[in-house]
Parts: sequence; C-alpha cells; structure tokens
Amino acid sequence: MAKFIKQKTVKPQDIEIGGLIEVHADSLATFKSYVIRANKGKTEKIRFEYSPFKGEFCTAKRSAN
Repeated sequence: MAKFIKQKTVKPQDIEIGGLIEVHADSLATFKSYVIRANKGKTEKIRFEYSPFKGEFCTAKRSAN
C-alpha cells in the first residue's frame, strides 16, 4: 500500500479504483487539494473514502468515480 507523506507524493489519479493509500495527518489537506485539482473540469470525479486515523495515518480508499 502506498503512503502519501510530505517527502513522497503520489498522484490521486494513479491509484486504481478500490486501491488504498495511507495518508499522514500532516499531509491530509495537501492530498485532498490534489484530488480537487485532479477533478477540476472533469465530469467523472475521483473520490476517496477516509477511515479514522490510526496513529498518524488514515487510510483512503478510492471509490468508483
């Protein structure tokens, strides 16, 4: 499972539908802004479901567009 932290950037569009990514608490707002930018001007939006934090990470699962 990929991790999204300040030192390593993963593009939301590169995560397959049903795929998981762990997002660090310090990077959650950045990750969400990347998702918004990736969705700009598109009819089929990238969507993620976020689990509660376990320690410093939450798990984001990409759901169907």
